[in-house]
Amino acid sequence: MWAFTDRHAEPPESNYFVDLSRLSQLRWDIIGSNNWGGDERRPFKQAEFLVHGEFPWTEVLQIGVKTEEAASAAKLLLQRSSHCPVIKVRPDWYY
Repeated sequence: MWAFTDRHAEPPESNYFVDLSRLSQLRWDIIGSNNWGGDERRPFKQAEFLVHGEFPWTEVLQIGVKTEEAASAAKLLLQRSSHCPVIKVRPDWYY
């Protein structure tokens, strides 16, 4: 079971959704921005995807890391795993 929120999950005013068609309720303009802004933006930037129980490791398709060094470390950790997601260096995901 899973759900997602339109902001940080903790505040009582957070909305929870279980229908992917409601993804449009998220503030994608804030989520996609590198600007955390003030207190009014932060909760929306922290929208969450929540999984109850467990998530199958085999469903993880990709791991994004900031540096080649991090990619090497991840590959080393996964070398004995029967499932090895693609590891991509994505410095643009970090700021």
